This record gives sequence, C-alpha cells and structure tokens, in this order.
Amino acid sequence: MTESILKNQPDHKWEMMLPELGKDSPLFTLLRVDPQTNATTLMIDFPTALHIPKHTHEKSETHFLLRGSHLFENNDTGERFEVREGGYFYLPGHVVHEAWVPAGARAIIILEDGWKVNWLEGAPTAKDVGRSTP
Repeated sequence: MTESILKNQPDHKWEMMLPELGKDSPLFTLLRVDPQTNATTLMIDFPTALHIPKHTHEKSETHFLLRGSHLFENNDTGERFEVREGGYFYLPGHVVHEAWVPAGARAIIILEDGWKVNWLEGAPTAKDVGRSTP
C-alpha cells in the first residue's frame, strides 16, 4: 500500500549528515523512504563549502539543484560538469564520482538503493571543509 506524503518547510526534521564536522556538517531531511524498495528521497543543505570524496552507490543517484551548484567529477571517465541552480543529474549505480559543493547549496537527492554510500577513501572530514572547487 502506498501512502501520500505532504510536507511544508516547517514539517522538515533537519539532522547533521556528518556530526563530527559540527556547524560545518551538511544538514539533511528525509522526505520519503519507500518501505518496499528502500529508495530514499532527501534534501541536503550545505552551510559550508565541502568536498565530497570519491564514492559509489549500488543503484542510481539523482540530484535536483534547488540552490547553488555542485561540481561533479565522474572518476570513471574524468568528465567534470557543474550542475547549477535548477539543474539535474542522474548517475547509474557503481559510477565512481566526487563533488565540490559551495556554501549555501541545497539539493533534493533520490537514492534508488537507500541512504547508502560506498566511500572509497573515507567519508568527508575536516580536511574537506571549505573546499568548494578542486
């Protein structure tokens, strides 16, 4: 059975994505998790510029940029692409990629296999804070 979900901004419960980064941690709010497939829709807000190190996802990842931009690098092909406000990107599963995100960016992300990240060199740390461009 599928249920409708209707939310306005005051309904969002924001949490730190990387609590060890303190005030520099991106914030996320879960919008929907499919109870059968675990596909997850979330919104992420970046209060501080951040480098997102190389990683993959088992299944596809989709981004809709609401504010700011993301500079993505597909490490499999070496291609870089800046997705700007109002932009969109889709990556199939298992593509090695990383991103540089400026302060103030916000995106809605759909992860087909749930809120799972396969970090190849570890999750973002304090050394990644403030790195909005390579």
